Amino acid sequence: MTQEKIDSLRTAVIVSDTNTPILEALITVLPEGYSLEKLPENARSKIAPDRTHVIKTPSQDEIHLRNSEGGQKVTTSNVINQDTLEVQPILADDELSKLAVLLNKTGVVSMQVMASNNELKG
Repeated sequence: MTQEKIDSLRTAVIVSDTNTPILEALITVLPEGYSLEKLPENARSKIAPDRTHVIKTPSQDEIHLRNSEGGQKVTTSNVINQDTLEVQPILADDELSKLAVLLNKTGVVSMQVMASNNELKG
């Protein structure tokens, strides 16, 4: 992946708004069409062993999560299919943004999407 491509990718942070560990909280509030799955041990990267779970989206994309087991927050590492696009979708069509809008309505978890380096350059 080129540096230009890397600079076009967005990331997100998902935080538990309660004392519930974030993965448990996500299971209870994921919208219809989304699912949380644990990555098999052999699928975890040696470079990023904290990449433990994936959220499957209604469009069949996968949002990979970096997690400290039992922690209050996770960060996203990749949106597998979306990240392969030559040009990233506008914010409203971004898989992270679509999920954030839905999760932020729950009052149980909050999700914040970060702009890419290229978006911040203008």
